[in-house]
Amino acid sequence: MEGPTPVSALIHAATMVTAGIFIVIRTAFIFELSETVLGLAVCFGAITAFISALSACFLYDIKRIIAYSTCSQLGYMLFAAGLSQYGISLFHLVNHAFFKALLFLTAGAIIHSFSNEQDIRKLSFIYKRSPFLFTSLFIGNIAIMGLPFLAGFYSKDLILEAGALRLSQLFSEDVSSILLVLISLATCITAVYSCRIVYYTVFKQRQISFSTVSLSFFEQPVFIKIVLSILMVFSIFSGYFLSDFFSESNLHGLQVSLSVWTNSLFFELEFLNAFQKLIPICINIFIVGLFLLFLFLVRKIMFQYSFLLVSLPIGNFLNLRVGSLLEYLSIGFYFYYNTPFIQFFIKMCVNNFYYNEFYNFISSFVFYYGYTAVFLTFDKGVLEYIGPLGASSQYQKLSSIVIRWYKQPFRVHLFSLYLIIMVYFYLFEMFLIYLFLKKGE
Repeated sequence: MEGPTPVSALIHAATMVTAGIFIVIRTAFIFELSETVLGLAVCFGAITAFISALSACFLYDIKRIIAYSTCSQLGYMLFAAGLSQYGISLFHLVNHAFFKALLFLTAGAIIHSFSNEQDIRKLSFIYKRSPFLFTSLFIGNIAIMGLPFLAGFYSKDLILEAGALRLSQLFSEDVSSILLVLISLATCITAVYSCRIVYYTVFKQRQISFSTVSLSFFEQPVFIKIVLSILMVFSIFSGYFLSDFFSESNLHGLQVSLSVWTNSLFFELEFLNAFQKLIPICINIFIVGLFLLFLFLVRKIMFQYSFLLVSLPIGNFLNLRVGSLLEYLSIGFYFYYNTPFIQFFIKMCVNNFYYNEFYNFISSFVFYYGYTAVFLTFDKGVLEYIGPLGASSQYQKLSSIVIRWYKQPFRVHLFSLYLIIMVYFYLFEMFLIYLFLKKGE
């Protein structure tokens, strides 16, 4: 769905896009009747979270990245609902509403500041031009990553821990391991595209000069600052303040049997082994650590301090220049990046694995089949001939015969009446003979 950024913030954060998850939560008593449906919900949720996050890593439109991020977060919610943890699903839905609205509104402010430019490769040095927009973008990204003590951490951590605890009850050991790896990889990739947005919009070398965009464009109106400030506060503290409410009640208000709704999960989670409990935090910290390492060490070495490393004794000892080494590495990465398989994989991710094209093909095929085979052949063929067209044509033929008969001379009508009377008496006589013979028997 494409639309103005405030509309995107509304429909992607809290209303239309998340309405499907809300319907699943409201109809939980139906879903609980079938473990097969719950298993499908878990599978679809994990796959959606992984594929959408992977697609977001290769896009450059800032709004499309955030939109695919929404699809990924919906996968988390459906994953939790499939585990019968509807309270956690609603918890993540509420938290997601705050930081996703913050990201979309911040993206809209950045786009307007750069004269309607949406390519993140051309949006840079936000922290110098508008520290306020940088702060809101940074808080929104670390909240969606699930870093500790922000809104996304409390709900996303519960989803992953519930998956580690309950997947084995729905699936075999191999399938549950695959699904847990998928949802964990989705968490990892979420951190990747969040760091990618921050890198391009904050630290990357600018491709739009300061003279191209006036700094006055970055002065946001007061009401925008107020709205973003409120969303920043909720993106930081909503998870903390709502965690007790959603942990103490698994939505008993849906009037479902208490044998189904149990709060034992939150006690069982406390006895998970340390490795399973620390997976979400370790993944996010690892990705952020790699990002910071690249940002403050590798990037500086490659672009600023490579000439110093050339003069080191180890360089002379190995008879190898570090600049040449970096050049060889960059050339090797270039050829690796341009291999057919890598290019095909990137193209698949950019096009969301051609899901839309496949869906359109199926829809057009069904439409074409329905139009030609059903509509043209059956509806306009058989039904029309038997129904309206057939009835009208037969009525037209019958009416033409009646009209021709009525236009005959009077003597013809008298002769016809005489024949009708004779036929009537003949049939009556035959009926009487039949009755007489019947009675004689």
